[in-house]
Amino acid sequence: MLSLVNNRILPLFGIRIERVSNFKAREQERQRLETLAASSNARQRIIKLAKLLKPHSAIGQSKVRIGRKNDGGYVCLDDFKGIKGAFSFGIFNDVSWDSEIADRGIIVYQFDHTVDGPPTANPNFRFEKKRIVASGGNTPTSTTISSLLTQLGDVAPSSLILKIDIEHEEWEVFEKVSDEELSKFSQIICEFHSFSRVIEDSWFARAKNALEKLHRRFEVVHVHANNYAPLISIGNIPFCETLEVTYGSRDRYTFGPLGQPLPTNVDAPNDPDRPDIYLGYFEFDGG
Repeated sequence: MLSLVNNRILPLFGIRIERVSNFKAREQERQRLETLAASSNARQRIIKLAKLLKPHSAIGQSKVRIGRKNDGGYVCLDDFKGIKGAFSFGIFNDVSWDSEIADRGIIVYQFDHTVDGPPTANPNFRFEKKRIVASGGNTPTSTTISSLLTQLGDVAPSSLILKIDIEHEEWEVFEKVSDEELSKFSQIICEFHSFSRVIEDSWFARAKNALEKLHRRFEVVHVHANNYAPLISIGNIPFCETLEVTYGSRDRYTFGPLGQPLPTNVDAPNDPDRPDIYLGYFEFDGG
Protein backbone atom coordinates (compact mmCIF):
# COMPACT_ATOMS: atom_id res chain seq x y z
CA MET A 1 0.00 0.00 0.00
CA LEU A 2 2.81 2.44 0.90
CA SER A 3 4.44 1.80 -2.46
CA LEU A 4 1.16 2.44 -4.26
CA VAL A 5 0.63 5.73 -2.43
CA ASN A 6 4.22 6.86 -3.05
CA ASN A 7 4.24 5.93 -6.73
CA ARG A 8 0.72 6.85 -7.83
CA ILE A 9 -0.80 9.48 -5.56
CA LEU A 10 1.75 11.55 -3.66
CA PRO A 11 3.85 12.51 -6.72
CA LEU A 12 0.88 14.65 -7.73
CA PHE A 13 1.60 16.77 -4.64
CA GLY A 14 5.41 16.58 -4.80
CA ILE A 15 5.77 14.63 -1.53
CA ARG A 16 6.73 11.12 -0.48
CA ILE A 17 6.19 8.99 2.62
CA GLU A 18 9.20 7.23 4.16
CA ARG A 19 9.10 4.38 6.64
CA VAL A 20 10.22 5.33 10.15
CA SER A 21 12.90 2.61 10.12
CA ASN A 22 14.33 3.93 6.84
CA PHE A 23 14.29 7.49 8.11
CA LYS A 24 16.12 6.50 11.31
CA ALA A 25 18.76 4.61 9.35
CA ARG A 26 19.32 7.56 7.03
CA GLU A 27 19.56 9.94 9.96
CA GLN A 28 22.05 7.70 11.78
CA GLU A 29 24.21 7.50 8.66
CA ARG A 30 24.06 11.29 8.24
CA GLN A 31 25.17 11.78 11.84
CA ARG A 32 27.94 9.21 11.43
CA LEU A 33 29.33 10.99 8.39
CA GLU A 34 29.10 14.39 10.09
CA THR A 35 31.06 13.03 13.06
CA LEU A 36 33.62 11.49 10.70
CA ALA A 37 34.09 14.76 8.81
CA ALA A 38 34.71 16.72 12.01
CA SER A 39 37.05 14.20 13.67
CA SER A 40 40.70 15.21 13.98
CA ASN A 41 41.50 11.66 15.13
CA ALA A 42 39.99 10.24 11.95
CA ARG A 43 42.03 12.78 9.96
CA GLN A 44 45.29 11.61 11.52
CA ARG A 45 44.37 7.98 10.99
CA ILE A 46 43.41 8.28 7.32
CA ILE A 47 46.64 10.14 6.57
CA LYS A 48 48.61 7.28 8.13
CA LEU A 49 46.80 4.76 5.95
CA ALA A 50 47.05 6.93 2.84
CA LYS A 51 50.82 7.23 3.23
CA LEU A 52 51.02 3.44 3.04
CA LEU A 53 49.07 3.62 -0.23
CA LYS A 54 51.20 6.24 -1.97
CA PRO A 55 51.68 5.06 -5.57
CA HIS A 56 55.04 4.80 -7.35
CA SER A 57 56.20 3.80 -10.80
CA ALA A 58 57.77 0.41 -11.42
CA ILE A 59 60.87 1.36 -13.36
CA GLY A 60 60.94 -0.08 -16.85
CA GLN A 61 57.41 -1.47 -16.61
CA SER A 62 54.28 -0.33 -18.42
CA LYS A 63 50.70 -0.75 -17.21
CA VAL A 64 47.87 -2.59 -18.89
CA ARG A 65 44.18 -2.88 -18.20
CA ILE A 66 43.09 -6.48 -17.71
CA GLY A 67 39.37 -7.24 -17.90
CA ARG A 68 36.46 -5.24 -19.16
CA LYS A 69 36.44 -1.48 -19.59
CA ASN A 70 34.42 -0.61 -16.49
CA ASP A 71 33.69 -2.45 -13.25
CA GLY A 72 35.55 -5.77 -13.24
CA GLY A 73 38.67 -4.54 -15.04
CA TYR A 74 41.90 -3.77 -13.18
CA VAL A 75 45.17 -2.04 -13.99
CA CYS A 76 48.21 -4.32 -13.70
CA LEU A 77 51.88 -4.16 -14.54
CA ASP A 78 52.29 -5.60 -18.03
CA ASP A 79 54.71 -8.25 -16.83
CA PHE A 80 53.65 -11.89 -16.77
CA LYS A 81 56.96 -13.59 -17.59
CA GLY A 82 57.49 -16.66 -15.44
CA ILE A 83 54.05 -16.43 -13.82
CA LYS A 84 52.85 -19.96 -13.05
CA GLY A 85 49.38 -19.23 -11.73
CA ALA A 86 46.87 -16.63 -10.59
CA PHE A 87 44.47 -16.58 -7.65
CA SER A 88 41.15 -14.83 -8.23
CA PHE A 89 39.28 -14.31 -4.97
CA GLY A 90 35.70 -13.13 -5.52
CA ILE A 91 34.38 -13.50 -9.08
CA PHE A 92 30.58 -13.14 -8.76
CA ASN A 93 29.27 -12.75 -12.34
CA ASP A 94 32.32 -11.20 -14.02
CA VAL A 95 35.42 -13.15 -15.03
CA SER A 96 36.75 -10.76 -17.65
CA TRP A 97 40.02 -10.31 -15.70
CA ASP A 98 40.31 -14.06 -15.20
CA SER A 99 39.67 -14.76 -18.89
CA GLU A 100 42.39 -12.44 -20.12
CA ILE A 101 44.88 -13.89 -17.64
CA ALA A 102 43.86 -17.44 -18.62
CA ASP A 103 44.23 -16.59 -22.31
CA ARG A 104 47.89 -15.79 -21.59
CA GLY A 105 48.35 -19.45 -20.72
CA ILE A 106 48.16 -18.94 -16.95
CA ILE A 107 46.05 -21.23 -14.75
CA VAL A 108 43.52 -19.15 -12.78
CA TYR A 109 42.40 -20.60 -9.45
CA GLN A 110 38.99 -19.05 -8.71
CA PHE A 111 37.24 -18.94 -5.34
CA ASP A 112 33.81 -17.55 -4.52
CA HIS A 113 31.32 -18.98 -2.03
CA THR A 114 28.41 -16.92 -3.42
CA VAL A 115 28.19 -18.54 -6.89
CA ASP A 116 28.14 -22.08 -8.25
CA GLY A 117 30.72 -21.42 -10.94
CA PRO A 118 32.10 -18.87 -13.39
CA PRO A 119 29.61 -17.40 -15.88
CA THR A 120 31.83 -18.40 -18.80
CA ALA A 121 34.16 -21.34 -19.24
CA ASN A 122 37.89 -21.43 -19.94
CA PRO A 123 40.17 -24.48 -20.00
CA ASN A 124 42.57 -22.66 -17.69
CA PHE A 125 39.94 -21.96 -14.98
CA ARG A 126 40.00 -24.00 -11.77
CA PHE A 127 36.93 -23.00 -9.73
CA GLU A 128 36.00 -23.91 -6.17
CA LYS A 129 32.90 -22.71 -4.35
CA LYS A 130 34.72 -21.64 -1.22
CA ARG A 131 35.02 -18.57 0.92
CA ILE A 132 38.46 -17.07 1.44
CA VAL A 133 39.10 -16.67 5.17
CA ALA A 134 41.99 -15.48 7.30
CA SER A 135 42.49 -18.68 9.29
CA GLY A 136 41.05 -22.15 9.85
CA GLY A 137 42.75 -24.04 7.06
CA ASN A 138 41.04 -25.82 4.20
CA THR A 139 37.43 -26.96 4.82
CA PRO A 140 34.60 -28.01 2.50
CA THR A 141 33.31 -24.42 2.45
CA SER A 142 36.34 -22.20 3.02
CA THR A 143 40.09 -21.98 2.58
CA THR A 144 43.08 -19.73 3.27
CA ILE A 145 46.01 -18.40 1.28
CA SER A 146 48.28 -20.62 3.35
CA SER A 147 46.28 -23.74 2.49
CA LEU A 148 46.20 -22.91 -1.21
CA LEU A 149 49.95 -22.38 -1.37
CA THR A 150 50.50 -25.67 0.43
CA GLN A 151 48.30 -27.46 -2.11
CA LEU A 152 50.30 -26.00 -4.99
CA GLY A 153 53.49 -27.43 -3.55
CA ASP A 154 56.88 -25.86 -4.25
CA VAL A 155 56.00 -22.30 -5.26
CA ALA A 156 58.86 -20.05 -6.32
CA PRO A 157 58.97 -16.43 -5.09
CA SER A 158 57.11 -13.91 -7.26
CA SER A 159 55.63 -16.65 -9.46
CA LEU A 160 51.93 -16.00 -8.74
CA ILE A 161 49.47 -13.14 -9.15
CA LEU A 162 46.61 -12.41 -6.75
CA LYS A 163 43.41 -10.53 -7.53
CA ILE A 164 41.15 -10.11 -4.49
CA ASP A 165 37.73 -8.51 -4.13
CA ILE A 166 36.02 -10.17 -1.17
CA GLU A 167 33.86 -7.33 0.14
CA HIS A 168 35.46 -6.08 3.38
CA GLU A 169 37.13 -9.37 4.40
CA GLU A 170 40.40 -8.46 2.68
CA TRP A 171 41.61 -6.63 5.79
CA GLU A 172 41.62 -9.68 8.04
CA VAL A 173 43.04 -11.92 5.32
CA PHE A 174 46.04 -9.64 4.81
CA GLU A 175 46.46 -9.07 8.52
CA LYS A 176 46.87 -12.82 9.09
CA VAL A 177 48.84 -13.90 6.01
CA SER A 178 52.59 -14.35 6.57
CA ASP A 179 55.41 -12.41 4.90
CA GLU A 180 56.73 -15.67 3.47
CA GLU A 181 53.35 -16.42 1.87
CA LEU A 182 53.16 -12.92 0.41
CA SER A 183 56.59 -13.40 -1.16
CA LYS A 184 55.07 -15.88 -3.62
CA PHE A 185 53.22 -13.09 -5.46
CA SER A 186 54.68 -10.73 -8.05
CA GLN A 187 51.56 -8.57 -8.14
CA ILE A 188 48.56 -8.17 -5.87
CA ILE A 189 45.47 -6.36 -7.09
CA CYS A 190 43.05 -5.66 -4.25
CA GLU A 191 39.83 -3.73 -3.76
CA PHE A 192 39.94 -2.20 -0.28
CA HIS A 193 36.59 -1.28 1.29
CA SER A 194 35.06 0.84 4.06
CA PHE A 195 37.59 3.60 4.73
CA SER A 196 34.81 5.52 6.50
CA ARG A 197 35.24 3.02 9.36
CA VAL A 198 38.67 4.49 10.13
CA ILE A 199 37.17 6.13 13.23
CA GLU A 200 36.58 2.65 14.73
CA ASP A 201 39.57 1.52 16.80
CA SER A 202 39.44 -2.17 15.86
CA TRP A 203 38.96 -1.45 12.15
CA PHE A 204 41.83 1.05 12.06
CA ALA A 205 44.19 -1.30 13.89
CA ARG A 206 43.43 -4.12 11.46
CA ALA A 207 43.73 -1.92 8.37
CA LYS A 208 47.01 -0.44 9.57
CA ASN A 209 48.45 -3.89 10.29
CA ALA A 210 47.39 -5.18 6.89
CA LEU A 211 48.77 -2.22 4.92
CA GLU A 212 52.04 -2.19 6.87
CA LYS A 213 52.52 -5.89 6.16
CA LEU A 214 51.89 -5.39 2.45
CA HIS A 215 54.21 -2.39 2.42
CA ARG A 216 57.13 -4.50 3.67
CA ARG A 217 56.96 -6.81 0.65
CA PHE A 218 55.39 -4.60 -2.00
CA GLU A 219 55.18 -1.09 -3.35
CA VAL A 220 51.93 0.43 -4.57
CA VAL A 221 52.12 1.01 -8.33
CA HIS A 222 48.54 2.05 -9.04
CA VAL A 223 45.48 3.38 -7.21
CA HIS A 224 42.00 3.81 -8.63
CA ALA A 225 38.83 4.96 -6.87
CA ASN A 226 35.69 2.90 -7.37
CA ASN A 227 33.10 5.54 -8.24
CA TYR A 228 30.19 3.28 -7.29
CA ALA A 229 31.18 4.11 -3.70
CA PRO A 230 30.89 7.67 -2.39
CA LEU A 231 33.63 10.22 -1.97
CA ILE A 232 33.53 11.01 1.75
CA SER A 233 35.00 13.58 4.12
CA ILE A 234 37.33 12.14 6.76
CA GLY A 235 38.52 14.85 9.10
CA ASN A 236 37.72 17.27 6.26
CA ILE A 237 39.97 15.30 3.88
CA PRO A 238 38.13 14.10 0.77
CA PHE A 239 38.73 10.36 0.56
CA CYS A 240 37.33 7.37 -1.29
CA GLU A 241 35.23 4.76 0.45
CA THR A 242 36.58 2.04 -1.88
CA LEU A 243 39.99 1.88 -3.57
CA GLU A 244 41.43 -0.51 -6.15
CA VAL A 245 45.14 -0.88 -5.41
CA THR A 246 47.82 -2.63 -7.44
CA TYR A 247 51.03 -3.76 -5.74
CA GLY A 248 54.35 -4.82 -7.27
CA SER A 249 56.83 -7.05 -5.45
CA ARG A 250 59.96 -5.41 -4.04
CA ASP A 251 61.83 -8.60 -4.94
CA ARG A 252 60.92 -8.32 -8.61
CA TYR A 253 60.80 -4.59 -9.34
CA THR A 254 62.54 -1.33 -8.56
CA PHE A 255 60.51 1.81 -8.03
CA GLY A 256 60.59 5.54 -8.63
CA PRO A 257 58.26 8.54 -8.38
CA LEU A 258 54.84 8.29 -9.95
CA GLY A 259 55.11 9.74 -13.42
CA GLN A 260 51.57 10.99 -14.03
CA PRO A 261 48.43 11.85 -12.07
CA LEU A 262 45.61 9.40 -11.53
CA PRO A 263 43.42 8.27 -13.18
CA THR A 264 45.46 7.53 -16.31
CA ASN A 265 44.48 6.60 -19.84
CA VAL A 266 44.32 2.89 -18.89
CA ASP A 267 41.76 3.61 -16.16
CA ALA A 268 38.00 3.70 -16.62
CA PRO A 269 35.17 4.55 -14.23
CA ASN A 270 33.56 1.54 -12.58
CA ASP A 271 30.19 3.21 -13.13
CA PRO A 272 30.26 4.32 -16.78
CA ASP A 273 27.43 6.81 -16.18
CA ARG A 274 29.50 8.87 -13.73
CA PRO A 275 32.90 10.53 -14.17
CA ASP A 276 35.98 8.89 -12.70
CA ILE A 277 37.28 10.24 -9.38
CA TYR A 278 40.39 12.39 -9.71
CA LEU A 279 43.18 11.34 -7.33
CA GLY A 280 46.14 13.33 -8.66
CA TYR A 281 49.37 11.88 -7.25
CA PHE A 282 47.57 10.56 -4.15
CA GLU A 283 50.04 12.16 -1.74
CA PHE A 284 49.09 13.09 1.82
CA ASP A 285 51.11 15.15 4.28
CA GLY A 286 50.75 15.62 8.03
CA GLY A 287 49.36 12.91 10.29
